[in-house]
Amino acid sequence: VVVKSGQLQSSSAQNVTQHLRPDGRLDWRVPDGTWQLFVFKQVPSDLVLTCGAGRGPQLVMDHFKRAALEAHTKRVFEAGRAQLAPFLGKTLTAYTVDSLENASDLYWTDDLLAQFKRRRGYDLVPYLPLVFQPGWMAHPYQARVSAPQFDDAQIGERVRADYRLTVSELMIENMYEPFAAWAKKNGLHSEFQAHGAPVDILKAYGTADVPESEDLHVGADPYFLKLARSAADLYGREIVSTESMIWDHGGPSLTPQDLKRRADELLSAGINRLRIDGFDPGPAVNSLPPEVAKLGAWLSSRNPAWANFERPFVSYLQRAQSVLQQGKNVVPLAIFRSELSYAPASATQEPKIEQP
Repeated sequence: VVVKSGQLQSSSAQNVTQHLRPDGRLDWRVPDGTWQLFVFKQVPSDLVLTCGAGRGPQLVMDHFKRAALEAHTKRVFEAGRAQLAPFLGKTLTAYTVDSLENASDLYWTDDLLAQFKRRRGYDLVPYLPLVFQPGWMAHPYQARVSAPQFDDAQIGERVRADYRLTVSELMIENMYEPFAAWAKKNGLHSEFQAHGAPVDILKAYGTADVPESEDLHVGADPYFLKLARSAADLYGREIVSTESMIWDHGGPSLTPQDLKRRADELLSAGINRLRIDGFDPGPAVNSLPPEVAKLGAWLSSRNPAWANFERPFVSYLQRAQSVLQQGKNVVPLAIFRSELSYAPASATQEPKIEQP
């Protein structure tokens, strides 16, 4: 029953699937009142990778299916095991999962309804209209979160929280945890950027040997940079890494001073290992996707300032990271955040600070 536009009374919801005729027509005698009819169907998303390696369209795997992960590791890693074997645990030491950023308004997998009922104790079908909230996992550089298209004042927030918890559990259990176990089995460390995924970010970070943050080129929420360190403190990880030195159209205009300021911001956030995104801007850069080619710092001998990058800046990073990796992080206070976003807009939200 519709209470008013966009507001539903979920307790009166009816599943009318059994009233569908074989030809697809609905044969249902509508009760008195104002009703909203919803039609749901499950179809392949055909979502492609933003910057896939290789040729042809490359589809995003089902991150909620362990079989999909096993197929991925077999295709990507096992095919080259003979060539990689001499380097495992030596020059090849880690397997990294970058931030997924597979933004969607409604995450799904074949057995989600069954998994939801088993984990949450009730059927999601009557409440499916309440789950859809455009932008709740929007890419941080794009759209903002909007209100749910349909809501129920009594139970809407509870249903969305249960749905997102189920999605998080499925992804951690079927992607992050087995990925970490697979890396360990093959003599590798696991490094995960959990942000950008529809998961409990701290818990997903904590499944890896090395939680990894990201130096966002448009400017990050300052509290976001502390999430990977928070996970390290909670789950007993000593190294906190970050993808760093990412500038939008930075290129050769960046100076050593620019890089040091950015490095200091990351180090002061509790990160003690910087993985620098720099590339050689040779002819091959013209073949890269535009969203990749414009990012990063041009850290190579082609850069006129290379002499200053190569020695003073790198030496400074070596000393700073060595000290931080040998020290023990001290947490004098805790910051509770109701939203673990890494969008710049969330920097305006005031966190709740609690003494431990």
